[in-house]
Amino acid sequence: MLPQSIHDRYAPSNKGISEANEIIESFEFMKRRDALLRVCHSLRIALPSKRIRLYEFLQPGSSGARFRGLVELGGMYANILKLELPLAADWFSRQTVQTSRHGEPILYPTNVPQPEPPRYYPWAFWKAEPPQEWIDILLMRGRKTIGKVSADNFRNSESKLPVKAGHCRTELHDLVETMRKDHPLANPSVIVEAHRRRILLNDLTDILQNMAHILNLDRARAYEFSIENNRFEARAEVGGTADPMFTSLDYFYHLPRTREDPISFFTYEQMQPAVYYRDEKRDFPGPNGEEQIHIIFKCDEKVGSDGLKCLADIPLIADNCIVGKITVDCIIQDPEGKEKRLDKLLEEKADVIKYFAQMAAKAITDANTSTGKFDWWQRFHLLRHGMSERTFTILIAIISAILGGAASSIVYYLLAP
Repeated sequence: MLPQSIHDRYAPSNKGISEANEIIESFEFMKRRDALLRVCHSLRIALPSKRIRLYEFLQPGSSGARFRGLVELGGMYANILKLELPLAADWFSRQTVQTSRHGEPILYPTNVPQPEPPRYYPWAFWKAEPPQEWIDILLMRGRKTIGKVSADNFRNSESKLPVKAGHCRTELHDLVETMRKDHPLANPSVIVEAHRRRILLNDLTDILQNMAHILNLDRARAYEFSIENNRFEARAEVGGTADPMFTSLDYFYHLPRTREDPISFFTYEQMQPAVYYRDEKRDFPGPNGEEQIHIIFKCDEKVGSDGLKCLADIPLIADNCIVGKITVDCIIQDPEGKEKRLDKLLEEKADVIKYFAQMAAKAITDANTSTGKFDWWQRFHLLRHGMSERTFTILIAIISAILGGAASSIVYYLLAP
C-alpha cells in the first residue's frame, strides 16, 4: 500500500493513489477473468451446454440486489461485463435466489407459473434470440449467495438440459473458489499492460457490439497490431469464438501479418477493407512481378469457422499507419457468401464501416498513449511501412549523421584539454 501520511512530504497525492489502485484493480480483474474463463469452459463441457453466462451477486445497495455479468461462453453480441439483472425487474433471477440451493439447477420456463411472467431483457440481449428453456444454477459460499450460472443450448433446442448437476460438483466447486481467489501482483510493467488491455477490452467490445448491431453482423473480432512482435493480437470479440482464451491476458490469439496468414498480409500491405473467400486466389504486385496468393482461413482452429466460406477484414489506421484490424462474418445468416452480404456492406455502408474503424483505431491509440506504450523508435518503425526504400534509407542516413555528430562532439569535449 502506498504511504498516505500527511506528514510525509513525499507521500503521493490522493489522485496518484487513486490511479495506482485503479491500475492494480485492472490487473486483478484481468487475471480473475482469465481464471473464470478456464473453469467456465470446463463446466460448459461437463454439463454439457452450448452457452453459459456467469454472474456475480451484488448485495442490496442504492441500486438494489442484482446479478452482474462476469464471463460468457458461446453467447452472441452481449457485452457481458455491462450486463446487470436486478432482482426487482427480473422475476427469474429473483426466483433463483429465493427457491434454489447451491449447485442444483432450476429449469426455466418449464416450472414457472402460468401465464408465464414477462422476461426482463436488457439492451445487451437485443439480438440474442432468447432460448425457450434454460437452467439457472445458484452459487453459494456457506449461506451467502455469491452468483449464478445460466446455461442453455443456444440454437440447438433439441438438446436437453441437465436437471441435476451432481456430476459437475468438481467444476462448481472450482468455480466458487475461483470467484474469491486473489492473484499475487506481478512486476509493474505487467500490471500496467493489464490495465491497458482492460481499457482495450472494454472500449473495443462496445464498438464491436454497436457495429454488429447496426450492420446486422453475426460476429466481429478486433485485433491490435503489435510492432514488437510484428503480428495482429486479439483484443476483443462479440459473437463467440471456439477458444475461450481468445482475448485473455496471457494466452491471447495472434495472427502473423506475413503470407503465413494471407488475409492479414493483404490487410497490412493494402490497408483497404476487403471480403475474402476461402480457397480463392488473389493477385498481389510483388517485387518480382504480380503473383497469386492462395487464401486460407488461418483463424479456423481458434475462432471456430466450420462452414464459413467468406469473411471481411477491415484495417484500423491512425496517422497513415496500421494499428489493428477488425474481422467480421455472417456465419449464421450467410455462411457460404451466396447472398454477398459482406460485399454489399462494404459497398453500401462504406461510410459507416469507416466510422467504426476510426473509433476502434482511436481506442487503440488512446490506450497506448495513456500507458506510454510507444516510444519514438517504435513510432518511426510503424511509419516506415508507408515509406519507399529510398526515403527510408535517406532518413536512416540523416539520423545516423545526427547521432554520429552528437557522439563526436561528446568525445571532443571529453578529450579537450
